[in-house]
Amino acid sequence: MKSSISKAEYLNKKKVEIHDILTDRTLSNFFYQASAQKIGARFTPTFKEEYLWKKALILSSHGGKILLTEPDYLEASKAVHIAARIYEILHYISEEYDTEYCVVLSSLCYDIAGYHANALCLIKNLYHLETNQDNYEYENQILDFIQLFMIRKLSILSELTSQFDSNNADNIKEIFKILSDFFLNGTYVKSLDELNDFDNMIEEKIDVVFSEYLYVGDIMFSNLFFLFKVKYKLFVRKSIWHNFYKYEKLPNKIWDRYAKILSHNMYSDGKVIASGQRTSIIEFWNSQVNALNKGILNTNDNFIIQMPTSAGKTFIAEMIILNNLVQSPGKKCLYIAPFKSLVSQVEETLSDHLSRMGFVVSTIIGNYELDSFDNLLIHEADVLVATPEKIDLLFRLMPEFFDNVSNITFDEGHVLGNLDTRSSLMEFLITRLRQRLKDKVSFIFISAVMPDISVAQISQWLSIKSENKITSKNSNGEKWQPTRNLIGKFEWHSSSGWLEYPTLRISAKANAFVPSVIESKRYSYINSETNRTNTVSFPKTTSKSETAVELAYKFSDQGPVLVFCGQPRNANSVAKAYIDMIRIKTISKTIKLENRTKYTKLNSYEIASKVLGKESETVLYLSHGIGVHTGSLPQVVRRAIEQDYKNKRLKLLIATNTLGQGVNLPIKTIIIHSVNIAQGQIVSNRDFWNIIGRAGRAGKETEGQVLYLCNSDKDRNLFSNYVDESKIEPINSIFYQIVKALSDKRIDSDQLRELLAETIEPQLFALLVEEMVDSPDEQIINKMIGTTLFNIQLADEPHVDDSELANELVNISNRFYIAAPNYKKRNAFARTGFSLSSCIKLHDYIENVFDNLYEKVQISIIDFILDVLNYIKGIQEMQSYKDSINELCQKEDIFNTIISMWLKEDNITEIRSFIRKHDVQSAVLLNEFIESMLSYRYSWGVTSFIVIFKYEIEERGLTDLDLLNYIPSFVKHGTNEILTSWAKSLGIPTRESASAIGNYYRNKLGRTLDLKKFVQWFSNITKEELIEILNIPLTTYEFEAILIIAQKINTRKYYDIEDNQEYRFYVMGIKYYTESIALARRIKINDKVSLRRDFDNLFDSYAVMIMYQDEFLGYVPRELAKEISVQIDMNGFKYHGHVLKKRKKSTGIDIFVSVTLDL
Repeated sequence: MKSSISKAEYLNKKKVEIHDILTDRTLSNFFYQASAQKIGARFTPTFKEEYLWKKALILSSHGGKILLTEPDYLEASKAVHIAARIYEILHYISEEYDTEYCVVLSSLCYDIAGYHANALCLIKNLYHLETNQDNYEYENQILDFIQLFMIRKLSILSELTSQFDSNNADNIKEIFKILSDFFLNGTYVKSLDELNDFDNMIEEKIDVVFSEYLYVGDIMFSNLFFLFKVKYKLFVRKSIWHNFYKYEKLPNKIWDRYAKILSHNMYSDGKVIASGQRTSIIEFWNSQVNALNKGILNTNDNFIIQMPTSAGKTFIAEMIILNNLVQSPGKKCLYIAPFKSLVSQVEETLSDHLSRMGFVVSTIIGNYELDSFDNLLIHEADVLVATPEKIDLLFRLMPEFFDNVSNITFDEGHVLGNLDTRSSLMEFLITRLRQRLKDKVSFIFISAVMPDISVAQISQWLSIKSENKITSKNSNGEKWQPTRNLIGKFEWHSSSGWLEYPTLRISAKANAFVPSVIESKRYSYINSETNRTNTVSFPKTTSKSETAVELAYKFSDQGPVLVFCGQPRNANSVAKAYIDMIRIKTISKTIKLENRTKYTKLNSYEIASKVLGKESETVLYLSHGIGVHTGSLPQVVRRAIEQDYKNKRLKLLIATNTLGQGVNLPIKTIIIHSVNIAQGQIVSNRDFWNIIGRAGRAGKETEGQVLYLCNSDKDRNLFSNYVDESKIEPINSIFYQIVKALSDKRIDSDQLRELLAETIEPQLFALLVEEMVDSPDEQIINKMIGTTLFNIQLADEPHVDDSELANELVNISNRFYIAAPNYKKRNAFARTGFSLSSCIKLHDYIENVFDNLYEKVQISIIDFILDVLNYIKGIQEMQSYKDSINELCQKEDIFNTIISMWLKEDNITEIRSFIRKHDVQSAVLLNEFIESMLSYRYSWGVTSFIVIFKYEIEERGLTDLDLLNYIPSFVKHGTNEILTSWAKSLGIPTRESASAIGNYYRNKLGRTLDLKKFVQWFSNITKEELIEILNIPLTTYEFEAILIIAQKINTRKYYDIEDNQEYRFYVMGIKYYTESIALARRIKINDKVSLRRDFDNLFDSYAVMIMYQDEFLGYVPRELAKEISVQIDMNGFKYHGHVLKKRKKSTGIDIFVSVTLDL
């Protein structure tokens, strides 16, 4: 008779078994062989599918049993994760096992192991759900229930479970019905105790189903429900509802709305997602649970977040921001991101949730210029997303503003480690903010690529407790990231291209490799001019561009491809090679002739044609389905290219280092074409890992692939260096880098002064002014250095001599005080962001021609701007990195023509056509000149000029001129009209549309220049009004983009509204509908009306209809519909009301109503 063993002994036995399997070399060898076969590697396989299948079953079942009792046992999680990967591989390669069953098992195991994005990615492809729920008929509805729950289609699941009826149906139906209702709406639970009872009830029901399937010998479903039981046990530790109760955020009206917005997840990019396409957010990832456990919701501590790309960092920041908004009503949160593209993306992400809750999320983008529009956004915003230049200027102009801030988040914090002006700006900005706001504001520092030593040093600098470092590592120090990256090296072997994967070994001595992945071929075609047969080789093995596009063509079948290039000229070369490749394959009849008409209907093609002109290279590439994404493109064009790529409307994306700037795109494969980003400068290891982290986006892919092109020994050496993650450079203070350059004799004393003038001077001046220093000396300078990151790093290297640096900083400070002996002048100089020599030049010029300038600005604003630009273009800070742009600026006649036509709102094509008659090269550079100079450098330069000009106005006791405040915006947006500049500042894509909107507001409506009223009017603009204003088709991207911009603007803060709120308003849109006009004539005072959501409205995601006797009367004004629509969507609220007033006007009939909630 066998003796029984205790549960603890039983589990210990299972632990030993999984440990033995995980350390078994045979499993490791077979696993890597199978992985290599999956990617098409060439070798003689010796692995056995049956062996892998059996080991996966043992690992998943044993690991699951352990996790039910010990959910934090890491080796059990690792066992289930390995099982998930085996099941996934078998799904792709198996000839013995049911591949769909492998997907379900793999997805469940990924979910249990904490890789939720992989689980979602795998199982969502098992069935392609239709939006019409009547069509959901699957082979096995129980599998479908599991699948729908795992892919978070909860609204569909709720409806399906109410219809299900078969053997064993009652318990299964009830389980999934209860789960979908609870995780959608928080039904059944109002306290943490009730939540615990709820979980026990669900687990009991799952146990009953599992036991019944086990009893009848159904191995497949008993195994599935066992894994589902484990999944649910672990899931409740990560559930959003559970954690909000755990950290006492619920019950609370604002947090309840937030939880419902996440779980319904029905809004994205300003639109309502179709019900069948919604994916509920109901569970935190491991990285986010770790952040919650560190105290992000129950402390006001500072935190540093060190996580790989796509690990959920922004979501963590969003919760911290919301927590601050709730705990400190009326105070603001700042989110600082170093790149314009990232600022826009973060604003879009935060708006999807926080704006829908009634908070105002705004962005200010650009350099050292602030206008009246920026000022409005700054003061109205609850959450302000901005570039560091904008926050730095704001801190110089309005330091008291920051007394009303509760949280500041710094994203892409690793830019601190660069030796440039932006790095210096970030370090000084953080230093100054910490000095003023220490213990009053919580700071969050985020980066995807920081070595541990940098995490420790920055934590010490920001007074972050050691336990407040949030990483994605588990307690064993192993890094968690939602997707895997497979990095391959591409080389030519004669005419055959091979891929080698150093991180994927098929034996102790050999890496996995794929031979003949592409080949250089000879193509024959009939020359139409000579009627002779010609031949051409493609790709040429010496051409990286041709190699890159052939690989892109090959791998595009697996998912979206991006080619990374170090410089714009490389990107253009790749784009032209792709066009040439398609031409060669077409004329040789290798592929069919492509109908390119569809590409002229792209959103990016439309907006690029309007903004850049149809003759631009960008438009040419887009007409072939190729997006080229570079820093010189206007933001609106880049965003349109990104959207088309996300929507899989582009065949290929080619990008420069703009890709590494935090932009999230659904990329499967990244091909590294080149890494030279400037003369003598290559991509850093830190940026390399940031770039390749874009491959395999969470939820889109389980694995990303990186292909590095090697054509030389230099390429191979660079590749070996890059793939070693331990070589990611530390984040060093700007001072540390300068001192090291001095000690290593890479710079001399003269170069030191030049470097400090470029990177340090403007920030040093700001510190001196803010600290109200009377007379700078070495003690004061050392005290300032002592507050920077350099002081922390200096302590770790006491042998480093910083005396020469300190002496030179004292000299700079003394020169500053000599040049600006009074505080007001020092303050003016410090506000420019310029070096001392540039400030002196500006001041001397203004003094010499002051009377002429003061008179001219009141007579001709364009002539004034021309005078200013013609002077500041010689200032050092106004010089482009490109000699060709600087040469254009020195061609006075062409320069003045460009500026005049730009300010007069002439069409880009007209400007280019005019310039081309005089200088073809200048015409080619026009778009880059507008983006890099007018929209960036010159708007900053004009702002700095005006700061010193205003100082002189005040010194002379003259009247300040309000028009001066608008000039930077005129230069940036290309206008001399205030309303047009306001419309462009709102984000209107083209100057033509912005001008039309401004003219309509002023001329048709007869409104005055009141920015707040203009924004309020625009936020309520209707489709019909826009048709009248723009006279462009409804189907255009620009039309849709303008309406989305209008929807994003919150002019009312309604995050804390009462459910019984009364709304009084005039019904909108009656005059545009014949039936509504007739209805308005019939309606009487006190007649009853009701509200109904208009989900079919393609132009307004907030649309709420007003119904009279079940007929459509009109719409609720958008500013109120925003509040009401979310209440209807999240809570199923119903509203009724009655007519208060009715009046006839020349334009139609006005109906004024009162509406309240049905209680």
